[in-house]
Parts: sequence; C-alpha cells; structure tokens
Amino acid sequence: PFASWCGALAMSVADVGPAGRPPTSQELYAAGRVIGYKCFDQNYEFMKCKAKDDSPTACAAEGDEVHKCVYGLFKEIASK
Repeated sequence: PFASWCGALAMSVADVGPAGRPPTSQELYAAGRVIGYKCFDQNYEFMKCKAKDDSPTACAAEGDEVHKCVYGLFKEIASK
C-alpha cells in the first residue's frame, strides 16, 4: 500500500515544462537561488513592465520569457 502510493507520486524534474507539469513548490524553493541568478534579466524586465502597467495581459511577452528561462533551467537540471 505505502509503496504503491509513493510510486504514484514519483515525479521527475524532466516532466517539468510547458507541455508537461509545472514545477512543485519544493522544486521552486530548491532551485530559487539558481533561478534568481540565471533568470535575473528576464525577471527584471517583467518587473519593470509590471511597474508601468498593472494589466494582466500587458506583460505577457515578458512573462513568457521568464517561463522559458525557468523551464530551460529545469531541463538543464534534469539532463545532469
């Protein structure tokens, strides 16, 4: 029973991506410093855009760049 329950929850970082699943809070917490360092420029551009315009759709392109960076980072982690 316990082993089958754990097996059902087994997830791989390789599953993270736009076509896969979003990263879990634990994965984001663990990778937070690396994400902050590697995706700083994309995050900074997104925050500048949000400071100018509070509309949810105004900064979609900048948000997509942040997502691409984070998903790319998880792909890089999974390949190691």
